[in-house]
Amino acid sequence: MLKKILMGAGAATALAGLVFGRDVVSYGRAAWSATRDAVKREVPLEFQVQRSRTAVEQLVPAIQCTLKTIAEQQVDIEQLHREVAHRGEEMNRQKEQMLTLKHDLDSGNSTFHYASHTYGIEDVRRDLRHRFARYKTADALLERDRRILASREQALLPMKNSSTKC
Repeated sequence: MLKKILMGAGAATALAGLVFGRDVVSYGRAAWSATRDAVKREVPLEFQVQRSRTAVEQLVPAIQCTLKTIAEQQVDIEQLHREVAHRGEEMNRQKEQMLTLKHDLDSGNSTFHYASHTYGIEDVRRDLRHRFARYKTADALLERDRRILASREQALLPMKNSSTKC
């Protein structure tokens, strides 16, 4: 039986190839498209509505998951904003302290009194060098975190925009 079906299909394909030539594929596609459209027109409207409702119900968990991810990202970004702002303020405080030390060194004194301790000029210079090295490292890290923050905010924009269309 299968043999007869395959031979019949082969004969029909060969006959179609002889009749239509190179256009046989185009005719086949057109026939398939017309058949598919005819079947779609015969599906009842109530069934199409039910199919659409089912599709929407299946989207709800994905939408909720996306909204949860967006909310988590927003919280992370707000926290990073606070951290960057706090560290920026701390950097300004450290800069002021270094400028004070630099000003004291420029004063020409050989000894300095800080927090009821006395320090020599070399001690203050060494402290200033160490503070400046730490400041440069902290500044580089702060700049890196600012770039990360900007990148995360930029990455969140398409997610936020697409969620408003739902």
